[in-house]
Amino acid sequence: GNEAAQWLWYGLICGTVAILPLIVAGRDINFSASLDRFTWPGMIGAILFLIGLLGSLRSRILRNILTMSVILISVFVQWQNQVNYASQWKMAQDYWQQLMWRAPALKEKATIVTGGALLVEEDYDVFAPASMIYFPGEIDFAPVGAEVLNSGTVRDVILGKNSGRYVREIFVNKNYDQLLAISKPTAEGCLRIIDGDAPIYSTLDWTKIPQIGEYSRLSQIITNPASPAVRPFFLKEELEHGWCYYFEKMELALQQGDAQTAAKLADEAAAKQLKAIDPVEWIPVIEAYARAGRMDDALEIVQVMRSDELLEHNACYYFRAKEETGDFGEIISILCGWMHADEPAAPEADMPVDTDAPAEIVNQVSSETTDAAETFEKNSEEAAEEVLEETKLPVSGDQTEESVSEALEDNKNTQEELDNVL
Repeated sequence: GNEAAQWLWYGLICGTVAILPLIVAGRDINFSASLDRFTWPGMIGAILFLIGLLGSLRSRILRNILTMSVILISVFVQWQNQVNYASQWKMAQDYWQQLMWRAPALKEKATIVTGGALLVEEDYDVFAPASMIYFPGEIDFAPVGAEVLNSGTVRDVILGKNSGRYVREIFVNKNYDQLLAISKPTAEGCLRIIDGDAPIYSTLDWTKIPQIGEYSRLSQIITNPASPAVRPFFLKEELEHGWCYYFEKMELALQQGDAQTAAKLADEAAAKQLKAIDPVEWIPVIEAYARAGRMDDALEIVQVMRSDELLEHNACYYFRAKEETGDFGEIISILCGWMHADEPAAPEADMPVDTDAPAEIVNQVSSETTDAAETFEKNSEEAAEEVLEETKLPVSGDQTEESVSEALEDNKNTQEELDNVL
């Protein structure tokens, strides 16, 4: 006969039945992703429970306080959802705009795997907008594949497994031999497409990006397409040309082999006092200046790479991989000094002696070197004589003339071998 108690029990049972399986499945409530939509069925139970709780309170003041508290909490939750959604929307616009600057077109069946600030919950968060930009009009299949970057994806990339599946009635190819690994670690930073032949990583990159970076292929980008990318509905107008615009265009120019254009873009960015947010974003500036013959300008920026030990190591390997043109010798000598810093110098027989050193030091070094060589030769000769003594065979009266000849011949061969060793 107590309606308030009935509402309470009904609400508690309905809420538990609706929410408990989701909690067991790991779909917890954190208001950070759209996966929280799975909590919607629990709203019915929550409403029933609140009605029962309000009905059981005898004090009108307490009922009003509880009612207004619930309304206030709901307003704050919706406001936070609005802020998150607006932030994610802006981040998505920035991501795809930068990709359009960097990649005028993509090859069909290229597969994008991305990691960083962009919220990617399912593969369609990537292949859907990418297909709308680079292959508008296709609806039966996704011309551009994609996958969420996780441990399973890393394994498939390493093993080179290609697969495909239907997603919302759309067939999606996942061709990991046509991989395009993309990193955008922060909302403010620039989008970077990893070159598997010379990968360079930021200290801010998600840890799984370096695990697949060497499999990324810039050849999936068409640098001079006949039909460039189409601006999608969610990018009504081009975003402001800040630092990342110049970064992406420099990367594209370098891929096209146009160092002069890349250096000109770097000058324009400097004239506008635009600067890299992530130090790794200075890499194309250094490369552009070096290839354009402006080594002094490049060396000024190289010092930035030395501000972080890990970045210095990464930059060293990057420019070593690019050294086939011979443009980066001075840069490598600065960035790669750590490689042999801890190794003791190996002595050489003909090692030149600094003629500017005092005469007594030069004589001492030369004398010690000569003595060491003579001692080594003497010890080697003594050891050889001992071996020869052990290898000589005694000849007895019972031995035949043939066996004596064989023994002498063996001794002769052994001595020749030892002479060769000496």
